Amino acid sequence: MSAFECYQRIMALLPEPSFIVSLSGRILALNRKTKEQLGDALECDGWLFDAIEESSHQDTRTFLRHCARSNQPVMGIMRWRVSLQVPFEVCNGGLLEPRTPASEPILLLRLHNRTETNSRFIALENQINALHQEIERRKHIQTQLDLQKTHLKTTLASIGEGVVVVDMQGRISFINSHAERMCGWAQSTAVGRSVGEVLTLTAIDSDGSDYEEVHCLMSGSFEKGYEKIVKLVAKDGARRTIELTVNSILHNDAPNEAVLVFRDVTQKRRLERELVRRTIRLEEMNHRKNKFLTMLAHELRSPIAPIANAVHIMKAENRTAEQTRHAVQVVERQINHMQRLIDDMLDVSRVVAEKLYIVKTDVEMVSLVETVCGDMNSQFKQRHINCVIDLPSSPIWFAADMERMRQVLHNLLNNSLKFTPQGGTITVRLFSQSSELHLQVQDTGPGIEEDAIGTIFEPFTQAEQPLDRPSGGLGLGLSLVKGIVELHDGQIRATCTGPDQGLTISIVLPLQEQSVEPPQKEEKVNHFTLQKVLIIEDDKDNAETLSELLRLLGHEVVWAPDGVQGIEMAGKFSPTLIFCDIGLPGLDGFRVAERIRSQSSLKSTRLIALSGYSGRDFRRRAKQAGFDHHLVKPASLAELQNVLHLPIEN
Repeated sequence: MSAFECYQRIMALLPEPSFIVSLSGRILALNRKTKEQLGDALECDGWLFDAIEESSHQDTRTFLRHCARSNQPVMGIMRWRVSLQVPFEVCNGGLLEPRTPASEPILLLRLHNRTETNSRFIALENQINALHQEIERRKHIQTQLDLQKTHLKTTLASIGEGVVVVDMQGRISFINSHAERMCGWAQSTAVGRSVGEVLTLTAIDSDGSDYEEVHCLMSGSFEKGYEKIVKLVAKDGARRTIELTVNSILHNDAPNEAVLVFRDVTQKRRLERELVRRTIRLEEMNHRKNKFLTMLAHELRSPIAPIANAVHIMKAENRTAEQTRHAVQVVERQINHMQRLIDDMLDVSRVVAEKLYIVKTDVEMVSLVETVCGDMNSQFKQRHINCVIDLPSSPIWFAADMERMRQVLHNLLNNSLKFTPQGGTITVRLFSQSSELHLQVQDTGPGIEEDAIGTIFEPFTQAEQPLDRPSGGLGLGLSLVKGIVELHDGQIRATCTGPDQGLTISIVLPLQEQSVEPPQKEEKVNHFTLQKVLIIEDDKDNAETLSELLRLLGHEVVWAPDGVQGIEMAGKFSPTLIFCDIGLPGLDGFRVAERIRSQSSLKSTRLIALSGYSGRDFRRRAKQAGFDHHLVKPASLAELQNVLHLPIEN
């Protein structure tokens, strides 16, 4: 069988109208389907162009040439004569035999129904459109995923917490910049390594490795999450406390990876411990404050009873002179006791507020110790306590506030008196050594527990006493001593060798070069000049009792209940001395002083501030307003006499 016969048999099997044609357009063979659809329009040995519209001959020749030159099927259009009414216009052509020297190329043409072709084309176009939409959808999803990935990386890089992602084998797949800084590992070297190699974790209270516990988490026990405070040991050995959280990343409801988030809580833990410490401290101080208020109420209430009894005695018509004298002594003693309590409280508050000031002068400490111990000798004898004084033979001069140093020694001796039993001994030592002044007060009392030594210099601290409180006090004395010593650039400490071994309080003060000669004292000349006194005071009882006291001393006294009346009375009375309260209603004492100083007739009148305000600021303001002196209520008789006897020109 020849090749052409094979072509004819294959063509006969094709379901579409098909025919074999030469390049020039001669019909060489056609199948049965062609005869059914085209009838006599195409016949063997006929010409293709006889059935083609004349206007399309050139397009048809071009189509045939394309088929002859291509190894692949070529699609074209056959525009048949209108009279044929052929529905087949689409044509696929292909080369069967190429050109030879003896023959031209032979082509196979297959016709397709235009309607069917359109349907197939539309179906194909729909498939292409659907494929294009799917591609666009996937591209959009990929863009969103890339954007989310960028956002996630940016977020993980910018948050202030370390983030590490590991797979189920415990290998690191991601580490953010904060984790890099905390661990000391760069991402390029950390990725792919074991999490235990990069994250060296230890228990918060030990130096042993905690990685085994974390490794268990990596192997699946972290599904419900994990949170713990541990220590992180960085690559350089630095340790920090971290709060570690581990959670699983699920894929198809099964753990696929784990994310470890940790943050440095070293400072937080330190602050928490400090907060706990301060809370305990505040609770302790609150307890001591409540205890102090109870003691204060007791100490302030105790003098009221003897004072009230003394008043009743002095009111009794059948009292004797001795009973009156004793009642007066009781009142005076109790008033002095209350004044010391109030002064201590004010001084301690100034120490706490750093508003306690000192005025340094050259003080001879040996004489000061002898004087204070001598002043308290009666109390030593009353308690049957032996006071031993160990002093150097030569004077020791020290730049200090003499009244404050007297207060220091008095408070130390008073503290020892409280706790030294009858028949005991209090030893006072004073010596200089290596440019330092040492002052020690040692007693033979019960001592103090070692744990409590560090608190005895704090306000409101006091040893336990029975209900009768034989030692009294408010627990302020040693706190005040500590504040005064530190103002003199000194140090204070307490020591106790054991129970019933007594307590030793040691003070060390820096010595400076001082003159070995005592400063020259100016001879005081008292002027017992009777004064014309104006009292400006809104408290009637205080004003009337002070007026009666000054009249008993021989002075002429008038009283004004407020500042306005005081200024008016000063102009009429022309006093030589004015006692003026500061906290007056309406016009306060500062403005009263300024207005009095503005009157030329009262330029030589001495102004004395007599007030319950005793701070340095009040003294400064009083001086600026024109006051000559400032006395704190209640002023003692000696203080009153001192300002009364000063010369008027002062």
